[in-house]
Amino acid sequence: MTQSFGNCPQYIHQRDWHHVGNTDAAPARTSNQLTEAQARWIASWDTFFIGSGIAEAADGSASGFDASHRGGSPGFVEVMRDNKLRFPDYAGNNFFNTIGNLLCDPRVGLLFVDFENGGLLHVTGRAEIVWDGKHSRDPQARREVIVTIDKVVERQGALSLRWHTSQLNVRRLRVVEKRCESRDITSFHLAPLDGAPLPPFLPGQHLPIELHIPGQATPTKRSYSSSGAPAAQTYRISVKREDRGLASAFMHDQLEVGDVVQAREPSGDFVLPSGDTPLVWQVPVWASHPWSPCFMN
Repeated sequence: MTQSFGNCPQYIHQRDWHHVGNTDAAPARTSNQLTEAQARWIASWDTFFIGSGIAEAADGSASGFDASHRGGSPGFVEVMRDNKLRFPDYAGNNFFNTIGNLLCDPRVGLLFVDFENGGLLHVTGRAEIVWDGKHSRDPQARREVIVTIDKVVERQGALSLRWHTSQLNVRRLRVVEKRCESRDITSFHLAPLDGAPLPPFLPGQHLPIELHIPGQATPTKRSYSSSGAPAAQTYRISVKREDRGLASAFMHDQLEVGDVVQAREPSGDFVLPSGDTPLVWQVPVWASHPWSPCFMN
């Protein structure tokens, strides 16, 4: 790997991990289609990783391969008929590195991790991009990607790590200030309901929150970049209103001073370096565009 950049943290699901030592992985199971058990697992999951790339062309143009995170609510990946998978592409994906690769080479690899048992499910195939997401079953989708499966490899117990979601670090935070920054951006200042000090965070980390939105059967989980000072006694997040954004519309229109949200500790390793290292902030020429990565949340 020679390059890395931070993606929008909106659909990153925070988990705690631990090491279980060496494990005896079962022999890999290979087929050209999903089993019923594998299909049920994918249809209930909230995270996978996608690999794509462009081989070096004869004219010497840019080449390389990319691995990216994809997340959503449980079940955001749909198992279709005819040996196909479909998943949405959400607002916040403003770099289009994976989609750009697929336009040149539709071959793609997907990796689903069994966080509880250490299993891996590899799916390879060919991708088709549906640019208009208005007819998607997911109202948050801006685009969709349909993958026709070529091969499936399942490796049970392949990892010596396990992940789990803990409720121990969940805090109740009260909105103490709501400030309109622009037509589309609103900042929320959050203070602990119990009065205990908030865990510190590093510039570049994000805050995972849970919203109880009327009409939703389960809490709506999102992660927003911390936009306040690390030394402040409150957290500050700045949220962009998205056209079909469930969480952003609720926060802009209904979440008010005095309301309470649940949050986990700030997370993320893509942070500013410590010390006196000089920093260069490069703003793309298209930063004024509504898709600007300056406000990817």
